[in-house]
Amino acid sequence: MSRQSEIPGYYFDPERNRYFKIERNQTAPAGASWSATAVKRRKVEDKEATKAKKQLELIKSRIQRAKLLAEPSTGGFLQRELGASVPDLTEAIWAKGLRDKGEIPFVYANGPERPKVPNIPGFYVDGSDHKTGLGAVYGTLGDRDLYSCYIPTDANDRVRFATDEAAPEQLTHTLRRELIPVPYMSSIKYHAPSNSMLLTSREPRAANGLSFFSPPLRRDEEGPVWGLGESQHYIMVSLNSLSGHDNMVVNTCEAASDASSVTCLVGANTGIIRLRTNGSVSYLTPKPDPEEVVHHNPEPKDYPTDIFSIDFQRGGHPEVFFAGGRPGRLWMCDIRTPVQEWDWMRHPSSIAHVRSVSEHRVLALGPRSAMAVYDIRAGWKESAEPCVRFPEYRNREHVYIGAAAEPEIGVVAAAHDDGKVAIYSCMMFQTMPLETHPSLWVGVGPYVKKISFGTSDDGTEDETW
Repeated sequence: MSRQSEIPGYYFDPERNRYFKIERNQTAPAGASWSATAVKRRKVEDKEATKAKKQLELIKSRIQRAKLLAEPSTGGFLQRELGASVPDLTEAIWAKGLRDKGEIPFVYANGPERPKVPNIPGFYVDGSDHKTGLGAVYGTLGDRDLYSCYIPTDANDRVRFATDEAAPEQLTHTLRRELIPVPYMSSIKYHAPSNSMLLTSREPRAANGLSFFSPPLRRDEEGPVWGLGESQHYIMVSLNSLSGHDNMVVNTCEAASDASSVTCLVGANTGIIRLRTNGSVSYLTPKPDPEEVVHHNPEPKDYPTDIFSIDFQRGGHPEVFFAGGRPGRLWMCDIRTPVQEWDWMRHPSSIAHVRSVSEHRVLALGPRSAMAVYDIRAGWKESAEPCVRFPEYRNREHVYIGAAAEPEIGVVAAAHDDGKVAIYSCMMFQTMPLETHPSLWVGVGPYVKKISFGTSDDGTEDETW
C-alpha cells in the first residue's frame, strides 16, 4: 500500500485506515495514538529506524566476497575447511591450471610461418612406455598416409624436441611414415590385447574400409618400447564386398576389451560390423540389401543403420555397447542378443559422439548444439528426457567434430564449430589418450597440441590456456 499523504494537524492511523485530529495531551484519551506526545514520539522512532536501515545497507554494500575464494585451489580448499560444499572443485582446479605444453607438427615447416591446412582429422596418443618415458603418436592429415612420431618431454612435462645433431633420433622431430595406405582415415584406435592398430577409411568404394597392423613392441630391449615406422605387414579388409554396396562409408571403429568376443566394432552408413577375436568379419546388424540406396537421411528402422560413434559400456558387461548416428537415436546394444531386443531413445539431433560415462549414464552430442547425458535407469523410450543438458555447447551442423573426456578428473572436452574447445564439468567421462599425466590432446591444423595441468616454463602459473 502506498504511504498516505500527510495533512497538517492530522494523524493517519493505518490500523483504522482513517485520519485523526492531533489533540493536546490534556484533552486526548489516555493512550490515544493521535495525542501530540504519541505522534511526536513515532516521528522520532521512524526517523531513527530509517537512519538505521540506511546504515545497514551501507555496511552490507561494503561486505564483499574475498577474491581469494574465487580461486579454485586456495579458495576451494578454504571453503571446504569452513564446511562449504564445493562439488566441482577438482574439475575447476584442473581447468584453471591448464597450460600449453607444446605440440607435435605433422608437417615440416619451411619457414617461420605456420602452414595453413585443415585440422588434423585423426590421431592416437600412447604413454605406456615407462621405460624411456617417451610418448608415441600416430596421425594423418587426411590423405592416404599414416605418420608416427615419438614424444619427448622435459622436466616440466612439456613436449621438447632436441635440436642437437648428435641427439638420438627418437628425441628429435622425426616423422616416420607407416607403410600402410588408408585413404581419408576416419578413425585411429588401438586394441591392446592383440597389439593391433585399427584404421578405418571414409572413402566410398575403398578396398580397405578396415585395416590393421601390429607395431613392434620391445619391452625387454634398450630404447623405446614402440617401434615407430617399422611395421612391415598389415591386413586390409574390404567391407564393400561384405556389404555389397559401392557407396559404403566407414565412419568409426571402437576397440573392445580383452573380455569381449570381438576385437572391435565398426560403424558405417550401412550398420555395425564386428571383427571377432578369431579374425572373422560379419555384420552385427542385418546385412543391407545390395539394391537398397544408402541415403544421407535414412528412414528410422528397428536397428542401427547410419552409425557415427560407438562406445562400450563403462563398468558394465564387455559385450554391451552404445551407438549413435543418423537419425538421432541413441542405441543400447548387446552382442549376445538379437537386434530386435536392443533399446533406443531419441536425441534432438544426429549423434556425432556417444560416450559411456558410467555404468548407468551415457553422453551424446551432435549438431543443433545438442549435448546431453542420459540415465539408462530412467527407461528406454522415445520420450526419455536427459538428466543433464549442456546449453552452452555450440555445434550447429557438424558431425565430424572432436570430443573426449577424462574420467579421473571429471571433465568433458568438446570442440565447438567456431574452432574453440570447451571444457564441461560432469561426474563421469570417456578416457582421453593419456601420456604419463592426464592431458588434453587437440588437433589444430597439422599439429597435435598438448594441453595439460601444470606450470609454465619458468615455473609460474600465469600462462593460462
